[in-house]
Amino acid sequence: MEDTKELLTENNTETNSGSRAIIISGGTIDREQALALFKENNYRYIVGADAGLRFLYSENIVPTHIVGDFDSLGSGSEILDSYMGNPNIVIRIFNPVKDKTDTEIAIRLCLELGAEDITILGWNGARVDHTIGNLQSLMAPLKAGIPCVLKDVCNEVRLVDGETKIRKSEAFGKYLSLFPFAGSVGNLTVEGVKYPLKGHTLLPNDSLGVSNEITDEVCRISFDRGILLVIMSKDRDH
Repeated sequence: MEDTKELLTENNTETNSGSRAIIISGGTIDREQALALFKENNYRYIVGADAGLRFLYSENIVPTHIVGDFDSLGSGSEILDSYMGNPNIVIRIFNPVKDKTDTEIAIRLCLELGAEDITILGWNGARVDHTIGNLQSLMAPLKAGIPCVLKDVCNEVRLVDGETKIRKSEAFGKYLSLFPFAGSVGNLTVEGVKYPLKGHTLLPNDSLGVSNEITDEVCRISFDRGILLVIMSKDRDH
């Protein structure tokens, strides 16, 4: 259908054009994955959010923008100081007593800059409250119609609000999980998977959507009410 959204991978040329943005937040970052993304993609905007600067600094990657209250990094740290005075870097320092997380501030900055696609690393870690807050922050780009994905070495996470298809050849990992976000999801139909659904109402307390698998060339997801949290995942290699 013409209004179907397709989840595209990093190697798809359709998403490699335009004003792409990557946000480096202060959670867990897999160095190999992160460096591969920088090698494969020409990001117009590289945003360091608070403690995410540690990774950029350690890898000699110069951000285009820096945001945060720097309660984690420390406003007087040598890392932040090393970027001060660079005319090519926009730095926005916020009061720690604020209404938004550093990651959400970074997302809204990317939207303000006109980014057409946003990738976020370092979005999860030891603190579950930060992880949940970052999941909620996906609502801003969703409302703006801008693709935004949270990535780590085992997961790709995004929100969708309409009919969507995922090609098996481009899917990240073995597993596909669907969760209702901000209420129930009505008339959910999932095709091309190991456990198909037809016309199901997915409730917030319903774990039916966990750990499905794409079996056909294309998985199709449709629903007529609500927002889906779509997680493509794989087990960690040992």
